Amino acid sequence: METGAPLGVLTAVVERHEVPRTGYRQDAGRLPQRIAPEAEVPFRECDCTGLPAAGREARLVRLIEEELRRPADLARQPPLRAVPARVGPAGHPLNVVVHHIAFDGVSYHRSSRPASTGNRCAHR
Repeated sequence: METGAPLGVLTAVVERHEVPRTGYRQDAGRLPQRIAPEAEVPFRECDCTGLPAAGREARLVRLIEEELRRPADLARQPPLRAVPARVGPAGHPLNVVVHHIAFDGVSYHRSSRPASTGNRCAHR
């Protein structure tokens, strides 16, 4: 499996829902919403295959910490971004960071089911 499969599943989920396609631009104290017509999932890939096992885990932890610290520019980007990682022949975790303006606990449970189902289908 390549990292494109999980990223494709995430993109399919984003296509079905407006909230992860919604941008926000401050205008005279208001925060009008702009819904993008197409799904855009900003991502940067991380290839950890050349690292020893302990190094891969440490790199993934640093990667997640870096992504959580990166500011979200909701006027220019959707409220989520992804980092697909290659860790070996069978391991391709997809790290997803979502701004709290678009995602809460209920949203997590609703979106994780279709993503899990889609990911299982992508493996077949």
